[in-house]
Amino acid sequence: MAAAKTPLTAAELLGAPEIPRRGRERLVAIAMELFYRHGFNAVGLDAVIAEAGVSKTTFYKHFESKTQLMVAAVEWRDRHETRAWRRAVRLLAGNDPRRQIRAHFEVMDRWFNEPDFHGCLFLNAAVEFPNSRDPVHRAAAAHKRAQRDEIR
Repeated sequence: MAAAKTPLTAAELLGAPEIPRRGRERLVAIAMELFYRHGFNAVGLDAVIAEAGVSKTTFYKHFESKTQLMVAAVEWRDRHETRAWRRAVRLLAGNDPRRQIRAHFEVMDRWFNEPDFHGCLFLNAAVEFPNSRDPVHRAAAAHKRAQRDEIR
């Protein structure tokens, strides 16, 4: 039996989250992509609404504010990235704890060298919302704490 080919890029390792066709999750996924590419403060609701192909009425059925959408986007990215990261580490390292630690850094190296890398969404969020009481900052900090605990 032939050995499985190890993916060479972060995109192959982590995969891209599928954008839902409609509803709240579609708004969240599209907003997350826009926030990641352009920054949270640089993206207005009109851009998210236009990209998602929904009306403002539809947006406000799901969210009370842009802040609520930003928190949902950070949490959505957290769920996707956590699953994808664990899968990538297992693929590279199996169940060997020492190899898993090295695999975390290998995945990061590959991710940092992707052409569409725009930094860490969670660090970007914390920088754009430096007040530790801000809901967006709190959502980003929760991801970083969970990531730290995962490596421990």
